[in-house]
Amino acid sequence: MIKIVRLIITWIRRLPWKFTIPFLVLLAAWLFLVAFLFDRFQVSEIADLVAKLIGIQLPDKQATAGFAYHRILIRVVFESAVALVITFFAILTSYNLAAVIYRKIRSHPPKQAYLHPPASPERGSGDIFDKFMERNKITDLKIGLILAGGGAKGAYQAGAMKGIYEFLEKNNVLDKVRMISGTSIGSWNSVFWLAGLIKPPKDSKVSAHEQWWRDIAADRIMEFDTYFPLKRNYFLSTSPWQETFDEIFQRQEAVSEKLNGLFASDGSNSPMHFYLTRSNVELGNLEFATNNTALPGKTRLNWRSNTDEPMIPSDQYELIDSATESPLDRLKLAVFASMDLPPLFPYMQIRTDREEWFEDGGVVDNLPMRFGTEIEECNLLFVLPLNASFAKQVNHDSVVNRLFRVMDIRQGVLEHNSIKLARLYNDKIRVRNQDSEPDNSSGNTAEKPLLSVFAICPEQPLAIGTAEFWKPDEAGEAFDLMYSATRTALNDSFLDLSDPNYLRMTLVGPQGQTTILDNF
Repeated sequence: MIKIVRLIITWIRRLPWKFTIPFLVLLAAWLFLVAFLFDRFQVSEIADLVAKLIGIQLPDKQATAGFAYHRILIRVVFESAVALVITFFAILTSYNLAAVIYRKIRSHPPKQAYLHPPASPERGSGDIFDKFMERNKITDLKIGLILAGGGAKGAYQAGAMKGIYEFLEKNNVLDKVRMISGTSIGSWNSVFWLAGLIKPPKDSKVSAHEQWWRDIAADRIMEFDTYFPLKRNYFLSTSPWQETFDEIFQRQEAVSEKLNGLFASDGSNSPMHFYLTRSNVELGNLEFATNNTALPGKTRLNWRSNTDEPMIPSDQYELIDSATESPLDRLKLAVFASMDLPPLFPYMQIRTDREEWFEDGGVVDNLPMRFGTEIEECNLLFVLPLNASFAKQVNHDSVVNRLFRVMDIRQGVLEHNSIKLARLYNDKIRVRNQDSEPDNSSGNTAEKPLLSVFAICPEQPLAIGTAEFWKPDEAGEAFDLMYSATRTALNDSFLDLSDPNYLRMTLVGPQGQTTILDNF
């Protein structure tokens, strides 16, 4: 009982006070009214009135004392059900009224809170990629980023992204980042990279990306929506989060201009490709939004029919380019469809040439590796999983903890299996290289370079969990931890950790200690 009370108190404390106070006041008023009715009319009288309204004949109250026990049981059960329904109605009404009040008085994203122009890369002095390309026999370096989903654990991912950005800038290869794919919170983090907001501007020590994570709060992420049993399958809305998207990415001219450059279809600026995944609710398919205008022309051999077919069927992705009406609005829809965590948020309806409903991409695939392998054919991937370390002490008390534990294990196994696709991809390259024809001009075999993977992931126990968007201090700690660990790992051991003949992942413990999983 004490644990339940503590859980309720903790839950109330974590909610925005502009919802909590109206909810508690309304609930107290309703429960007082219910208690007054029960005291004034008694439960049996209210039960008789309800039974009469719905056309049920209850055993007579006076007659039950002298007759069969089943008559007494019928009346007691019905009276108890009426009392529970009235109490449930009081709680539900209090919740819905508090949600309406909250939507009227909630805070809105502060104007110009993240007013940072896209930062320009500086010339570095590093030469590590000369050694990397020579070792891997690469002539055209093509780098990709793969960002997993994980809710508030995305703070770890954000810190790693800053470390990767600085490493690439130091070695003058930022322009070699050709693609980024994201699922759920990974899609949100990816837009900051696309907008050039990973690096702080010269007049600031903190980037817009880092500042957003250090300022997270429940009322900046979601608002409470009205809920009706059997009519709605969600509780919250992402309206505040969408307003923040507008403030950061649409209303700042320099940022929106950089993002709009991604949608050029003439190939003049060779935009970096993005792939933001989402799950088709009706079909159960993984779909995505992309700006890769070359994707419709990509084919693969169907070995059964010995004919070429589209690599990705056109009905499995949405192409956003310069011909798209309001491409930034479409990008926004793609991001929030990817982050539509069930059952908290409503399905996202996206109208293209058909009307379909979508939810979080992590439902199907939480680590979208294939976009960096078979589609973009990168030769170096920076992979940032958030659930690939899932060892955790067993909890025997909490049902909620057990459900989240099942989710963590499932996502962890899926992420492990996704990363292992890199090994299969390299096996295909080896077979292809064995069968390749010699280059006529030089007499040498035109070998395709193997894929290298640098993967880094936070290790349990974590400072912040998937749904804990009310913990800004812990988000800041997670950011700093992964930034420091990623920077150290890259500067000290990049060549070893990215050896294409092995598949390694660096696990970062809560004190910054690292463990290398070799050929996991």
